[in-house]
Amino acid sequence: MDHNQPVGRVSGHPLVLFPDFRKLFAGRVLSAVGDKFFTIALAWWVITEGGENSKFYLGLLMAANMAPIILFGPLLGTVADRVNRKYCLLVADIMRAALVLLLSLLLYREKLTLPLVYLLCFGISSLAPLFESATNSVLLTLTSREHLEKAVAVNSSVLQMSNVAGAALSGIFIAVVGTIGAFIVNGLSFLASFFLVLAVKADLRPVIKQKENYVAQLREGFYYLKNNRPIFAMLAVFAASNLFASSMLLFMPLAVKFIFNQSVTWVAVFEGSLAAGAVLTALMMSFTGSRGSVYHRAFWGGIVIGLAFIVMAFVHNEFLAAAALFLFGVSMVYSGTAIQALFQREIPEAMKGRFFAIFTTTCYSTIPITMFLNGLLSQVVDLPVLIGANGLMVVIITTAFLLIPRVETAAAPAE
Repeated sequence: MDHNQPVGRVSGHPLVLFPDFRKLFAGRVLSAVGDKFFTIALAWWVITEGGENSKFYLGLLMAANMAPIILFGPLLGTVADRVNRKYCLLVADIMRAALVLLLSLLLYREKLTLPLVYLLCFGISSLAPLFESATNSVLLTLTSREHLEKAVAVNSSVLQMSNVAGAALSGIFIAVVGTIGAFIVNGLSFLASFFLVLAVKADLRPVIKQKENYVAQLREGFYYLKNNRPIFAMLAVFAASNLFASSMLLFMPLAVKFIFNQSVTWVAVFEGSLAAGAVLTALMMSFTGSRGSVYHRAFWGGIVIGLAFIVMAFVHNEFLAAAALFLFGVSMVYSGTAIQALFQREIPEAMKGRFFAIFTTTCYSTIPITMFLNGLLSQVVDLPVLIGANGLMVVIITTAFLLIPRVETAAAPAE
């Protein structure tokens, strides 16, 4: 098929045009939804088994899940630039499946302990950077430059789709299959992803040769950022904005409890609203694409996100807050997709594993920082003021997108 020929919106969708991309996407969706159910079931198990210290144990679980992404991201990103990326995807899937099914077996035999949970979850999360770095490295290979932004939009929808499914179905799903059932389903979802990736026919071998020095390649990833001011500036501003924007994850349940005085149901409503806005925008952009300056899109997206914080803090109406969170999700994808598509186009093929590992690590590392700082500040600062301050910081920082050096790039080709 000649992908440069005019096609209809459906027939021109990257999932229709590119079978290998479709296989990778299907595997990611299955494993992400299974992982969401697994995470919720595991958190409930820890709360149930933890007794009086359940909150502390749950915090340790969250740390065990997040720490490997921060610690090992750049290291595994370098691996994704050295080894056949298909092998990286397959190894990550099969090892995660084995660890989850081992955890299921231990629970079934009543031999699962909290230390084992932390150890196994640390191992499962340690493989995520390898899979994600390899995935971000092959989007252009599996699609085309013309359809790249649409493919990025599709790829970015996976996490939010799993969040929507988790918010809507997790309670019923876990009630039906039980905790062990949720664990087993997640293990099987990784196996399904394994076989879908196995069916990918594209050549995903790296551009650089494995015999090159690993440490030198690792350093090269950081030198690339140091020597490329426009890319570094874009990454730095995005990470700084994310430091404050990601605090919404903490503020949603706190606002439900202390501002709106509602039940836990509204936590699911708020999370579902944000995820729904993100999913719908990603799906729309996967059909239509978009135009306009990346920098202006990033700026206006940040403005809307900042305003969503203001509504959450000072407009004491939970329905309007849910609507603002929906727009938060819309803006998050609208601006984030533009930034990631820019990176996909401009980062050299041989550097993508390392760059996207650094990108992911930088973004994830801001989350525990903002959680800790805002959790601490919430003890001494009025909650609405604290939420509003985070929104204001997002607005202030996002203006930097209009000031940073521009990446010299050709316009995206017309479709």
